[in-house]
Amino acid sequence: MTEVYSILKFGLRLMLLFGLLIVPWPGWRPEFAQWFQAEARVVLRLVLPHEQIVVGPAEAAQTSVLDTQVMLTNPSRVTPEGQVVTTHMRLDSRSLGWLPNAMILSLLGATGRWRGGQWKVALACLIGTNVVVAITTAVCVLNGLSQATTPEGPGLFLMFANRLLVDNLWFSFVFPFLFWFICQGFYRRTE
Repeated sequence: MTEVYSILKFGLRLMLLFGLLIVPWPGWRPEFAQWFQAEARVVLRLVLPHEQIVVGPAEAAQTSVLDTQVMLTNPSRVTPEGQVVTTHMRLDSRSLGWLPNAMILSLLGATGRWRGGQWKVALACLIGTNVVVAITTAVCVLNGLSQATTPEGPGLFLMFANRLLVDNLWFSFVFPFLFWFICQGFYRRTE
């Protein structure tokens, strides 16, 4: 019975923390969007070194959830008229970046055991989650770039990765949970 009570207590803490983290707090979305845009800039410069990359707030972001604008220009992509091709994309920093982070923070907060090396688990979970956010951002932009510049569109792997990481919101919840679960199991074995 105490195990059922512990699970219920954990579940309630998790729901409460996650609810508090995803509430649209005034000013939080633009602040997080800036962090997301900085991370996207770094990731995209690593993934697309030959592109000129501009990442910033999207125009009219107050009326749309797509709050991040990505502009990619490559001087080697030229139209028959001699114009350099620029690809524009808009991303949702909340779905791609904040939801996985809110989930991992909620799981870490609901765990409630902050003794010993538990901070290592928290650090590993936060780093792992943000690596996945970076990969998701790169896949989203690569897929959009491929659709815009390649007549046959993105390859099968890129389409599958985009469908898994970007199009399915559930991945924002499942991956952090699995990563947290694995880190917790590893931590318990080394205790």
